[in-house]
Amino acid sequence: NTAADIAAKAEANGAAAVGANCGDLTPEQYAQIVASMRDACSLPLLIQPNAGKPKKEGQQTIYPLGPEEFAQQMQACYAAGARLLGGCCGTTPEHIAALGRALQQ
Repeated sequence: NTAADIAAKAEANGAAAVGANCGDLTPEQYAQIVASMRDACSLPLLIQPNAGKPKKEGQQTIYPLGPEEFAQQMQACYAAGARLLGGCCGTTPEHIAALGRALQQ
């Protein structure tokens, strides 16, 4: 199923909002998913990506985007229609604060 299919079915079944989180995409890449859901339903859209594509370094998983770059990329999700924005793996309070500042500009 596509994100658009799921969004349309969720709306038809009474969902209050739809969205996506986590995964192997950058915040900027998630903007395409947000746009497809926006075209398929009229629900509020939520997006909570990781702080970049996860990378393995030894036994550790690293999320490469710092707060400012995360916030910059999240602006594409906002422009695509997401209005509930947050972060998943690798994000910190600093990432969310930077996102808030970026959206106020």
